[in-house]
Amino acid sequence: MSGNDTHISTTPSSRTLDFPMVSVDAIISSDSTKIKTIVADFYCGGSLRMLFAQIRPTQSGRLLATVQGYSNLVRSSQPCIKGLLAAYDVAIVWGEESLVDDDNRLSSVTIENTPAELTPSIKILEKHFDEIYIGGSITTEDIMEIFKDELAKWTIATPGFGVPNGWIPPVKDKHIYLKYDEDRYVLEVSSIQCMETLKKAVSEKIRVPHPIKCLYLRKDNYIIVVTDVKDLQEGYLYYALTVNDELPKKETFSHSMEEFFEKLKKEEDLEDEDILTIKECFGREGIKFKQLMYSGDLAITDENLKEYGIAQGGLRTAILAVIKRNIQ
Repeated sequence: MSGNDTHISTTPSSRTLDFPMVSVDAIISSDSTKIKTIVADFYCGGSLRMLFAQIRPTQSGRLLATVQGYSNLVRSSQPCIKGLLAAYDVAIVWGEESLVDDDNRLSSVTIENTPAELTPSIKILEKHFDEIYIGGSITTEDIMEIFKDELAKWTIATPGFGVPNGWIPPVKDKHIYLKYDEDRYVLEVSSIQCMETLKKAVSEKIRVPHPIKCLYLRKDNYIIVVTDVKDLQEGYLYYALTVNDELPKKETFSHSMEEFFEKLKKEEDLEDEDILTIKECFGREGIKFKQLMYSGDLAITDENLKEYGIAQGGLRTAILAVIKRNIQ
């Protein structure tokens, strides 16, 4: 982020709350990808951005979820996630709360693939599953509405916590631009709180057959991979990669080529994004300044530029115009 950006914290000062920050472990009876996503999305939800979680598989084919947050909020969320999982015939058992120290504090919702260490307390939790029976048909929508109501009541009733005191600031919409192949999209991301949810939202938006691996942006000819949703910036263009795609390599150009790109920008009023598109095409095709300046039968044509992957006619015209002026 630039130095002019303002970060709005959603973490209240401990001096204003009577509730301690606690951590509690939960064992969930399924470690399927679907259940991982459901649990992550629950704790990433817009109304739940004060709760953080680390979700890991266990060696017994279950999930271990470590949830942290202010004690009243952690407790009020427990029946909600229990009912939500019950709709999928999945059980959950909660351990004992413990106070969170600064060294072990979570700051996001993450899904990890490395199995959790089987501590004595986790073994005790897993034993409880033989005694659990969960039924009912409560829906996800019902559960989330119940939780929103309970959260609203708690927020209003808690001194120093309510909206009138500014604890939960209004969240402005944040839109980013996405590009995949030659297609472009707009995605609203203000409510997205973790990378797994971001990848899911991108996949649903661009509708590609393979899972999304990452987003990246290009700045000053560098590839910058997004690793935290907090780093997404309003109005920026992000490129989407699936698990079958590779990150592009950094292209290096001669001084003469950089001068050529600078002329395109100044003389033809091209945007930085347009210059990046041209650089990518020229780098992929191995075009050097000398090849650009050929004349006669070897001169680069509009058709050549189209074959190189420059789809926009305006960009092709700008390139040819600068080439012509340089030759003259």
